[in-house]
Amino acid sequence: MNEQDTSKVLVTLGGQCVEAAFQGQQRKADRDVYAYYFDLKDVGGGQAERYVSVAITWEASRLIKDFETRAVEYSLNVIRWAFDEGILTFDNTPPRSEMVQELTVKMADVQKARPKTTGAELRTFLLHKAYWVGYKLTSDPGRYWVDFASGLDLEYLGANEDEVARVVWLLNQQVLLELKGSFRSVGKPTHRLVELYESDHQSEVAGAKVFPKGTNYDSYKEISRILRSATKAITIADNYVNESLLDLIAALPSSLHVRILTWKVPTDFPVALRAFRAQYSHNLEVRRHGGDLHDRAVVIDGRDWYLLGASIKDAGNKLWVIQKLDDEDVTKKLDKEIERIWTAAPSL
Repeated sequence: MNEQDTSKVLVTLGGQCVEAAFQGQQRKADRDVYAYYFDLKDVGGGQAERYVSVAITWEASRLIKDFETRAVEYSLNVIRWAFDEGILTFDNTPPRSEMVQELTVKMADVQKARPKTTGAELRTFLLHKAYWVGYKLTSDPGRYWVDFASGLDLEYLGANEDEVARVVWLLNQQVLLELKGSFRSVGKPTHRLVELYESDHQSEVAGAKVFPKGTNYDSYKEISRILRSATKAITIADNYVNESLLDLIAALPSSLHVRILTWKVPTDFPVALRAFRAQYSHNLEVRRHGGDLHDRAVVIDGRDWYLLGASIKDAGNKLWVIQKLDDEDVTKKLDKEIERIWTAAPSL
């Protein structure tokens, strides 16, 4: 997208589908920021709208490659990252005239490498994008091809084209995507993908369990089943937890050693955590890292690894995937990374 484009459809890891219409830019000399304004519409659910600005400091702009030509494009990913982190939402959206929500990008935000997208998240994202762009938002489904490895998406996902191409190939083998000739990362949804996406019950596709939007209870049962399979220990890596996770843990045997590694903590979560510890004798540790981990995973007894395509608190709100990992080399690397971050993270 260049600065002459007026709108862009954005799909997020969580399945949010947003139309972002660029409204203009402004240099605010008093604050030394470049401000880019967007009108956002929730085309994926409810048609709610809100107005946001992406304010990039001068110091941060110097670190963004080709900033003069890519400022608007980069701002679009700032908007997607804000949705992923819960900073932006269409819930309880105020009238546009009453609020312009600003997303500030400082030098530290650009310097800090964004975590890479996990395999389960990448698969879920491609399903979301294929469905929305290739089927739901077009008047002629099946005619147009979807680019799954655009520069904008690769920057957003923290992935490279080879990683995307491998997942696209896998989805093609599962008859969920049709590929465009020899193009590795260009395809369109099949009728099977649409049926899967719009189903009202879970499905299993090549070892991965897919939960369509609205399968909140099925999602809850599967997460509960995984947690109850533990005999010794559970590690949960999920950046966006709330008290609903404590409800799941309360139903587990108190002899289990449960660890939660998280990042963005709601203001009332520490209060709920203190109340939980006052009532229950569970061996529960919670640590908050500094944004170094993007993986959503559950590890059972240090042996069974499950990658989650969504946060546990949001399971079933949008289509998501649970993938059990069987590659020992991959699990060893993930285990080492989680232990490194756990050791450095302060306790809650």
